[in-house]
Amino acid sequence: YHGLGHTALKDTITPAQGFGFEFFNGFVLLATVFGACDANKPTSAHTAPFAIGMAVALGHLGTITYTGSSMNPARTLGTAVMTGNFSNHWVYWIGPILGGIVAALLYSTAFEAKPSYDVSNTSDRYKTQANDTEMQKFEAQRRDLL
Repeated sequence: YHGLGHTALKDTITPAQGFGFEFFNGFVLLATVFGACDANKPTSAHTAPFAIGMAVALGHLGTITYTGSSMNPARTLGTAVMTGNFSNHWVYWIGPILGGIVAALLYSTAFEAKPSYDVSNTSDRYKTQANDTEMQKFEAQRRDLL
């Protein structure tokens, strides 16, 4: 089955341990995505691809010998359908999904960057920052028109 990329638990790994590995992989991957793609941290946009790629690479390198390192339920479903082997299939669905949910809840309640504008006033989102020189020019032009 491994010739088709089928994910399966190593013989010495119990389903509960496999769940733990997949939960951890899902948690780390989604926490990295949330942190790297937070709209309130525009400076992290340049490093987001590298951070997410490293989370995937390290997740695979660390757990591939134990669970096959799915990190994606659809990937496991495709190979399970092709091989007809659905043993311990729940590990690859419940683990990453719950890990992602926990990462989302933890990130949104504890780690999410606060907006730099007043979210209660929608117009604040669209205001631009003008320095004193620009404002003086604007005021002069306005006086000239009146």
